[in-house]
Amino acid sequence: MAGLRLSSLWSYRAIMAIGVVMVGLMTIMSSSFWLARRSGGEQMFALPVPAQVASIVELIDATPPDQRDLVLRAVNSGGYDVFISSDPGIDESSSAFVFQAFRRSVQRYTDALEGRRVYGMVGPRRNGVLNEPVEGPGGLEADYPMRLVVELGPEEFLVIETPDLLDARLRRMPIGLLVGLAAFAVAVLALIAILAELSPIGDMAKSARAFSVSGRPQPVARKGSREMRRLIDEFNRMQDRISRLMANRTLVMSGMSHDVRTYLTRLRLRVERLDEQDREAAIRAVEAIEGLLDDTLAFAEAESGGAAGEPVELDVLLDEICQSGVVDTSAITREGICAFTVLAHRSRLERAFVNIISNALKYAGSVEISCQLAGEMVDVHFRDHGPGIPDEEKSKVLEPFYRLDEARNLNVPGSGLGLAITRRIVERHGGSLVLKDAPGGGLLIIVSLPAL
Repeated sequence: MAGLRLSSLWSYRAIMAIGVVMVGLMTIMSSSFWLARRSGGEQMFALPVPAQVASIVELIDATPPDQRDLVLRAVNSGGYDVFISSDPGIDESSSAFVFQAFRRSVQRYTDALEGRRVYGMVGPRRNGVLNEPVEGPGGLEADYPMRLVVELGPEEFLVIETPDLLDARLRRMPIGLLVGLAAFAVAVLALIAILAELSPIGDMAKSARAFSVSGRPQPVARKGSREMRRLIDEFNRMQDRISRLMANRTLVMSGMSHDVRTYLTRLRLRVERLDEQDREAAIRAVEAIEGLLDDTLAFAEAESGGAAGEPVELDVLLDEICQSGVVDTSAITREGICAFTVLAHRSRLERAFVNIISNALKYAGSVEISCQLAGEMVDVHFRDHGPGIPDEEKSKVLEPFYRLDEARNLNVPGSGLGLAITRRIVERHGGSLVLKDAPGGGLLIIVSLPAL
C-alpha cells in the first residue's frame, strides 16, 4: 500500500474494504467452528455424574461451614458452577418439572443420594424441543442449560448449574479463536480512531481548496485530539493572516496607483507644451506607464479573490466584448453558439477574455472563438494562426512580467501581465487555462470554467 494517501477517498474505501474482509473471515471461522461442534454430536452443557454429585454432597457435609468455600472452589470446573444457596428459586409448580425426559435423568441423582430431595431445572431449549440428556463419561450432557439442586438441610441447598448459552460458547471456544476475535475488536477500534483523527485533515484540505479559489477564509471546526485541534487553530489563523495580507497588498497598490496617476496627470500637462514630435513620444511613454499601473492593479485584484459571482451567459459576454470597441471586431470569428452559463465575476471574466483576444490580435492579427461542453466544465477555445509559443515557453508566459524575446525584439507594447492576470482570474473561478499548439500552426488557448 505504498504511496496510498490516507486522506483520500480511495484510502477510506480501502480501509473499509479491509474491515469488511476481516469481519467476513471472523464470521466464517466462528460459523465453521460451531457447525463442526454441532455436526460432531457433542453436547454443549454437562452436569457431573450422580456418583460425583454424591461425593460432593458427602464432602460438604463433612466440612465445617467456615471452610466450605475452599471445597466449593476445588470442585468447580469449567463446565459447571457449584455453590450453596438458601433460596435456589425452586417452584414445584413450574413447567420445568413436567418434562419427563429430564425427570428420568434427575431420578438417577435421587437414587445416588439415597433419599435427599433433588430438583432439576432446564433453561431455553434449542428449537423449543427438549431432547433427553445423555449419560456421557463426563456427566449428564444436554444441548440446553441445566441446574441441579440438592437439599443439604433446612433452607440450605447445594446448587450445581451449567453456564448460560453465551457463557458456554465462550468457555468452549478455542483460545486461538478468542485471541482472533479480541484482535479483530482492537483493529476495529483502531480503525475508528484513525478515521476520526483523519476526518479534520479532509476538512482542512477542502477548506484550503475553497480558500485558494475565493481568497476568503474558510474556518475549519475544531475537533479531534489536542494536537489536531491546535493544528486546526493555526490553520484558521494562517488563513486570516494570508487574507489580511492580500487585502492590504491590494489596498497599498491602489493607493500607489492613485498617487502615481496624480503625477502622471501633471506630467501629461507638461508634455502638452513640448513640440509635436517630442510630445507624441512622451504621451506614448505616459500611456505605457498608465497601462502598467492598470495591469499591476488588476493582477493584485485577481490574486485577492473578490466579490461573489453571478450567472454569466458566455454568448452575451462575448457579444458585449465585440460591441465594446475595445477589440477589432472584424478580426474575430465566432464559430457556433456558446449557449452556456457560468458563475463568474462578470467584469473580471470579461477582462480575462479581452486579454486573450488582444494578445491574439496583437501577435497573429485574428482569432477564432468557439465553445464546447466537457463534462461539468465549459471549454472556451481561442485559436489564432500566428507564430505560436515554443513548448518550453508556454508555462513561463503565464508568469507575471515575463515576455517572449520575439515580442521584445518587435517592440510590441505590453507589461507581460496579460496572461498572468487571465490565469489568476480563471483559477479564482474554479477553472483552468491551457496553452496548446493549434492544428496547422498557431496557438490554441483553452479556458475551462465550471458550468451551471
